[in-house]
Amino acid sequence: MPPAIQPKVNPVQRVLNDGLTYVGILPQDSGEHLIKRIIGMPGDTVACCDAQGRLTVNGVSINEPYLSPGVRPSEIPFTATVPKNYLWVMGDNRQHSGDSRYHTGNPGGGAIPMHNVVGVSFLRVWPFDRAGVLRNPGATFRDVPAP
Repeated sequence: MPPAIQPKVNPVQRVLNDGLTYVGILPQDSGEHLIKRIIGMPGDTVACCDAQGRLTVNGVSINEPYLSPGVRPSEIPFTATVPKNYLWVMGDNRQHSGDSRYHTGNPGGGAIPMHNVVGVSFLRVWPFDRAGVLRNPGATFRDVPAP
C-alpha cells in the first residue's frame, strides 16, 4: 500500500488551514467528513492510466473536467473492481488526496462502504479562487457501460 500523501505546508497555509479547520470548513485528521468524487460504482473496474494518462472506468477513458489545474488523474498505476455496496472515490486535487488509491490494503480494497456517504456537496468554499457551486458532471461518465 502506498504511503499517504503529506503535502508541504508553509506557515501561512498552516495558520489558514488551522482556522478553516476550527470553523469546520476543512476536516481534522481524526475521522471528520471528507469530500471526494465518486468515480466507480459497485461492479465497475476503475484503472489508471490509458495511453493518454486518463482514468478508465469499465474500459472507457474518462476526461475529467473537474480536476484541479495541472493535476494528473493519478501518479500511481492501479486497477480496482468495486465490490458490491461500495464506491471508488477520488479527490479533485489528486496529488494531495488520501483517496481510494491509498487504501487498497483496507477492507473493500480502497473502496468505501456506501453507508459511509452522508451527503452530496453543492458548494466549494476553498480554495477561495475556485469557490462556487458544484455541478454534477454527468456527461463525463455518459459513455461508461454498466459492468
